[in-house]
Amino acid sequence: MTNEHAEYTLTLEHLWQFSLQFYGVREVKEACLSLQNNYHGNVNLLLLLRWLDEQQVIFQEQDWHLVQGCLGRSETLLHSYRELRRHLKSQVNDALIAKHYSSNCSSKTATVRPSRLRQLTQISQE
Repeated sequence: MTNEHAEYTLTLEHLWQFSLQFYGVREVKEACLSLQNNYHGNVNLLLLLRWLDEQQVIFQEQDWHLVQGCLGRSETLLHSYRELRRHLKSQVNDALIAKHYSSNCSSKTATVRPSRLRQLTQISQE
């Protein structure tokens, strides 16, 4: 890896700020999520490589195994975290749907299960 001007600019804080700004662009965020969800792409790696490219830091071919080694350790954690987040998101959505439904309907009809409400909202969106 070349590091002529890497000493000054390569910090975790600079990477974090770059990532927030770059990912904050709606089109970039949508493309990143598509890469992640449809192709199992690693958005963190994409952001890191984009940032390093802007900093003119280049990985030599013989150094790539070091990057892959670091990724292997974090990928398992990231996948677990994303699954947990998806699960929690669906529970929150169920709770919000149930709350909305119960506040707009009589108590007798408000006993519909949240999972059934989610099915009904999905059907209505199709």
